[in-house]
Amino acid sequence: MHVLKFGGTSVGSVENIRRVGEILHIRSSGHKPLCVVVSAFAGVTNQLQKLTELAPRRSLEAEKLYEALRRRHEEVIRGLGLEKDTGLAETVHDHFTALWETVRGSYLLRECSVAVHDRMLGFGERLSAPIISAYLRSIGINSAPLDGTDIFISDDRFGGARINRKASLKRTEQAFRSGKDVYVVTGFVAASEKGAVTTLGRGGSDYTAAVLAAMLHAPEVEIWTDVSGIMTANPAVVRGARRLSSITYAEAMELSHFGAGVLYGPTIQPAMEQNIPIRILNTFKPLDAGTVINKSGGGDDYPVTGITAIDDVALLTMEGSGMAGVPGVAARLFGYLAAADINVILITQASSEHSICVAVAPSDMKKARRAIESGFRHEIKAHEIDPVKEQKGLSVLAVVGQNMRHKPGIAGKVFRALGRRRINVYAIAQGSSELNVSVVLEHDQLSEALNAVHDAFFDPGRVAVYCVGAGTVGGALLEMFKDAGDNAPRLAGLANSRRMLVDERGMAPGSAREALVKGRPLDMATFTASIPPGSVFVDCTASEDVAGLY
Repeated sequence: MHVLKFGGTSVGSVENIRRVGEILHIRSSGHKPLCVVVSAFAGVTNQLQKLTELAPRRSLEAEKLYEALRRRHEEVIRGLGLEKDTGLAETVHDHFTALWETVRGSYLLRECSVAVHDRMLGFGERLSAPIISAYLRSIGINSAPLDGTDIFISDDRFGGARINRKASLKRTEQAFRSGKDVYVVTGFVAASEKGAVTTLGRGGSDYTAAVLAAMLHAPEVEIWTDVSGIMTANPAVVRGARRLSSITYAEAMELSHFGAGVLYGPTIQPAMEQNIPIRILNTFKPLDAGTVINKSGGGDDYPVTGITAIDDVALLTMEGSGMAGVPGVAARLFGYLAAADINVILITQASSEHSICVAVAPSDMKKARRAIESGFRHEIKAHEIDPVKEQKGLSVLAVVGQNMRHKPGIAGKVFRALGRRRINVYAIAQGSSELNVSVVLEHDQLSEALNAVHDAFFDPGRVAVYCVGAGTVGGALLEMFKDAGDNAPRLAGLANSRRMLVDERGMAPGSAREALVKGRPLDMATFTASIPPGSVFVDCTASEDVAGLY
């Protein structure tokens, strides 16, 4: 049985659901049966999350939001021509009735427990799956919906539950014996042993697909999304990002931990245990090859696999003379953080044992600081350890790749790229597996840092150009850049006598002059200050003032 998962964007509209239907029509003609895991319609989980916040506050907006959710699903049903499907109408009605009862209960009690929170959030997938299955039946595909709360038994860690595969196996095998060609399964949801609805973490539909693949011994898991695979960097930030044809499970885990949003991290483990490849594909470009995640990787000959980032972190530093040479300090620190349910993103310790830095989510910073200072209160009182220092407004940039192992110069290239852009590094960490090098830096410099490091590894010969003058001469230069295509320098800055535009990612030469019209008022001092060392400054004017700058 083949397992395919379609994300929220892939099923986010009537048009997109029809597109999914076309894909499944082709796939079901060659491979039967298919297991198709679906997410909630795009944006619905966020709306349900908002509902969990509004209901206990007795906000009048809660009912309006509930009605908006109902209308949206009814509009999709009409758009797909399913108004006369009485079975579907009954199922959707029952789910919305149950959702309203849950909202009403939270409203009356003025609270939303973690169990109620999960119950509300799970309705998105429990609504989308029967609608999509009904549409598949309407186009001639023998399909049935399956509710994850009826199949999967999980632990009771609400908001981030894990499926007990052994306990769920019998139910799963029975569910897939009804002779259908396509089973449409709700992602993201399961049920505890006591029957309470649990959710598997945001992105949990990917995890659902991987668990099913492991239990059903699927030859491959296909994750259909809105991008054509895993990129070397976020293309919204790094214009030169390119698709990776293949990466290893270990690389995928590192990239997902450090913010690469294409794949939910826990997805990888079930597939890796049984050596099941995971293929990332684009619903909107189904003929694109995508990216395969498997045991060997190695489809690309780059020195590193990818550069990713966690946008917003806080750094906590504990230091003091009383830490040096004292065994158990680090163990105590992490024990206190674990007891406070703090997730540690990154750890670094000075070789002198005089200080330890941990990166955490900004929302956990105050709680983490209290936990550490409470645990080390005696040492702080005796001035053996200083009070914990906090730094906010930071990001983590991570360089990941199995080719980094035993290859000298990788870290040096990272720091040279950052140093040339005058980017300060607050903390450095490298895993013992040598799969990644991570640095903590100012959030305001993250975009510049990502582009600098990406250029260093993937476009080492491509210089950044900052051009003043966009008239006849400057326009001719931009046309040359446009004609050169990928071989052209990266146009990072453009200015004329009135406006300036700076974009570290690079600008399209063909539309740069039009974009300049909406640029900022010209301040030549600011423009020149934005030019990092190693870049090229091009003067296409006849101005003595500009010539005086160099």
